[in-house]
Amino acid sequence: MALKKSPTPLQLARLLRGAAVDKKAWDCVVIDVRDKTSLADCFVICEGETDRQVRAIADAMVEAAKEKELRPLGVDGYQDAG
Repeated sequence: MALKKSPTPLQLARLLRGAAVDKKAWDCVVIDVRDKTSLADCFVICEGETDRQVRAIADAMVEAAKEKELRPLGVDGYQDAG
């Protein structure tokens, strides 16, 4: 049985950015913080217009990670969205 290769941090960030854009997020940026902190490799930051849209963006990003059998360390977008 072949081992499943995990995506690199930047590949995962791009995947999550794509999931956000699919939900009409705007101003999406991927910030590489590997040289700045040991907490994370990358941050994906984007905006949405309504509380409902922000929740949908967050849900899509979490689902994209789950499809790769990964669990996000943290997700913002739920508590601030109403």
